[in-house]
Amino acid sequence: MPDGFYLFALSCRKVTNPGEMYVVPKGVEHCPKATPDTHFLMVEPASTAHTGSVESELTVAQDQQQWI
Repeated sequence: MPDGFYLFALSCRKVTNPGEMYVVPKGVEHCPKATPDTHFLMVEPASTAHTGSVESELTVAQDQQQWI
């Protein structure tokens, strides 16, 4: 993570500091929280549903998502 602090609310508390990286194991439910002005990079497969199994007004179809 380039800057800031990021908390992964897992069964065990995990905090990443600037310059650190953490990989959430596949299938592990997590609830990430960040301090204000935290900058981070998230890498995931294109097939990952960004809203999980919940469909709402925030859900964007995979073919409509913009990728950098």
